[in-house]
Amino acid sequence: MHSIFVRLPLLHKVLIGFFSALIIIALFFLPDPQDLNPQQSRLKVGQHYPVPISLELTTLNGSSQMSSVLRWETYKVKNGESAAILFNRVGLSARLLHELVSSDKEIEQQLTRLRPGDKLQFGFDEKNDLVQLRRTLSAFETFRIKLQDGKYVSEVDKKEVDYQFNYAEATIKSNFWNAGISSGLNGNQIMELAGIFGWDIDFALDIRKNDSFRVLYQEEVVEGEVIGRGKIIAAIFKNQGDTFTAILDEKTGKYYDENGRAMKKAFMRAPLDFRRVT
Repeated sequence: MHSIFVRLPLLHKVLIGFFSALIIIALFFLPDPQDLNPQQSRLKVGQHYPVPISLELTTLNGSSQMSSVLRWETYKVKNGESAAILFNRVGLSARLLHELVSSDKEIEQQLTRLRPGDKLQFGFDEKNDLVQLRRTLSAFETFRIKLQDGKYVSEVDKKEVDYQFNYAEATIKSNFWNAGISSGLNGNQIMELAGIFGWDIDFALDIRKNDSFRVLYQEEVVEGEVIGRGKIIAAIFKNQGDTFTAILDEKTGKYYDENGRAMKKAFMRAPLDFRRVT
């Protein structure tokens, strides 16, 4: 056996020596079989086992969640109601109102210019102290007052506004106004449409039955909800056999026909009168 080992190549001798050393080290460090507890080393599928959890950690997380929960109350400003009267109705002191309007110029402007119908949301903590106050400015803007490091500060939260296109068309049966409403346009859009074509069409005298129009317009969208109507992008109006086309130039805000001529002329066919259009 020794003679066989001697005749082996040097690389083989090195490998045999290396693996022999590994086996000896493994045998030396293996634990005694009697020290192994198979009941502790094996886990059964489907059985619940206790897991130690730090009580200090769970208590800390629970308290931080509780401190972030506010109680919200919503109030609508009534006719003739000032901030002082509103705060009294909410149950807040005049001293707190003075502290708010004195802490920030924007807060002063927002609370001293309340209008009937405005909605204000008051956020109270577990001690019933005012922590936040919100005033809705628009569908995508909210003025917010918050208590930060013992002082009241303000900011405006703005949601991202996206735009999409919508389309409306109608054939006039009785009058232009009713046709506009039936197509889905609102009152402002109907008057805007009349203003665009008012340089070529007298909407009080020229409109006839079976005249028609088609309108492409913008819609403002916040978080998937339509919150308002934007500008008319393009429109076609057929009046007594003549076709008029208007296209918005977004850079200038002016309308031009399909040949690039401005829709706005030196003189309007007739001054627009809301009562006569309707």
